[in-house]
Amino acid sequence: MNDVNPYQTPGSVVSGPGSGPPPTPGVWIGYVVYCVFMALLYGALVAGGIAFTVFVPSSDVAAAEAVVIIVLMVGVGFVFFVPYAAAPFLPKKPWTWILGIVLIGLGLTSCLTLPFCIPLLLYWFKPENQAFFGKAIKDQMPPRESEYLS
Repeated sequence: MNDVNPYQTPGSVVSGPGSGPPPTPGVWIGYVVYCVFMALLYGALVAGGIAFTVFVPSSDVAAAEAVVIIVLMVGVGFVFFVPYAAAPFLPKKPWTWILGIVLIGLGLTSCLTLPFCIPLLLYWFKPENQAFFGKAIKDQMPPRESEYLS
């Protein structure tokens, strides 16, 4: 029997019981570069907070203000550093695909990363990338006439 699906785009990935692991999609390299850049950015924020404790100008900044600045810089930097630094090393599971959407979405809030995050997000939703993360890809077939007429 012929297993060709006329509704399936040529070259799209179909995961099945006999198929091997899907090939690494091109968007993965861009995602790793993005995660490394963001981890370095938030790591620099942590380092800046620590450096602020050493080089704080005592005459210009009150002690309470310095503590708030240090806690915010180190706290926010660390909270965002951890997921960006860990993301490339996490297992390729469906939940890490969702984590990728969240991390890319966080980058959409900055003018610095916006030009990189928009195409990254568009390629993130491609079937090849979803198959790489083990998400089930179903054939995109239109509903049968009996399904939408009844």
